[in-house]
Amino acid sequence: LSADSGTTASWKAAPTEERIYTHAGILRIFIGVTRWYPLSDITISEIRANVGDPSTVQDILINIKKNGAIVITDLTIPQTTYRSVLDTTVIAMTTTDYITVDIKQIGTGNAGQDLTVNFKYN
Repeated sequence: LSADSGTTASWKAAPTEERIYTHAGILRIFIGVTRWYPLSDITISEIRANVGDPSTVQDILINIKKNGAIVITDLTIPQTTYRSVLDTTVIAMTTTDYITVDIKQIGTGNAGQDLTVNFKYN
């Protein structure tokens, strides 16, 4: 492999995008109906779930669905913590696929508040 004199060759990172799902306010058990369709074929490589105010007694559990079927079961934000990260996740999607988010379990006492779920993809 060679390059012409004066030519610089390099590898560049593929662009990475992020889509964010939000559920404002005090959390409640919730079956997601709002769909997100990607604009092109993508691979989700990381999912991060955060709360503004954590549950104090019980874990918060979230299910991620692709086309209505659960692909991530019980993404867990442990009690008294603010964040959970799945960075080994691989979910391939086409433009006809969609994602929804269910809140399967909330905390007792303090349910938790202001959920965001970030989907990192490329």
